Amino acid sequence: MNLIDAFARQPKSWMLMEALLYLAGVVFLDLVTTWQFSMFVFYSIPVFLIALHFPRRMGIGFAFFVAAAALLANLDSIPRRGMAGFAWAGVNRTTAYLFVAACGISIQNVRQEMRQRMQVLEHAQELEREIISVGEREQMRIGQDLHDGVCQTLAALDCAAQCLKLDLETEGSPRAKLAGDIQKRPLRGDARGAQPGPRDLSRLDQGRRPGPRPARTGHDDQDALPHPHRLRK
Repeated sequence: MNLIDAFARQPKSWMLMEALLYLAGVVFLDLVTTWQFSMFVFYSIPVFLIALHFPRRMGIGFAFFVAAAALLANLDSIPRRGMAGFAWAGVNRTTAYLFVAACGISIQNVRQEMRQRMQVLEHAQELEREIISVGEREQMRIGQDLHDGVCQTLAALDCAAQCLKLDLETEGSPRAKLAGDIQKRPLRGDARGAQPGPRDLSRLDQGRRPGPRPARTGHDDQDALPHPHRLRK
């Protein structure tokens, strides 16, 4: 197949010129030899190559042309074969060359179909890679949205719970430990991400002792701690 591929990589005009030169050489060889020696195989080679690399009509027309050239090269066999035998040999040769051209055309169709299938397969693989790339970009976008939204919300809840715990510890409430547990649950809980509900916050609210708040210095920043009803909102 290397010779055929090398022949196919040439321009179409070069292919046709080389086929005609080869045919001229075969005709000359057929003229100088006696009619007992058949040159059918040598005539068939250019027919097959032209039918393989040229359009269908070109291959069939070249098969008829080669058959006519072979008949002209064997005119000297008429006295020995007779006109009927010569005509019958011409019909047989023409049919054989058309069969060779049909084989070349069939192989050309199969190669074109395989080439189209390869193109469709490459296109499908390209679409698959594009789908995978789009999925990865969408996954990264969702992860970024979660990082910018949900994670920051959880961090804010953790900070609010910690402030509430400090506020309860300052007041001496026995519910300070419960506030610490609530602080750990949103960010360090199980995979379901259990979060404190209204009942837990109401328990914390009930645990606050009424009365005056202890005196604080101006350097104490505990005045900015949120009240439990803010967290409940």
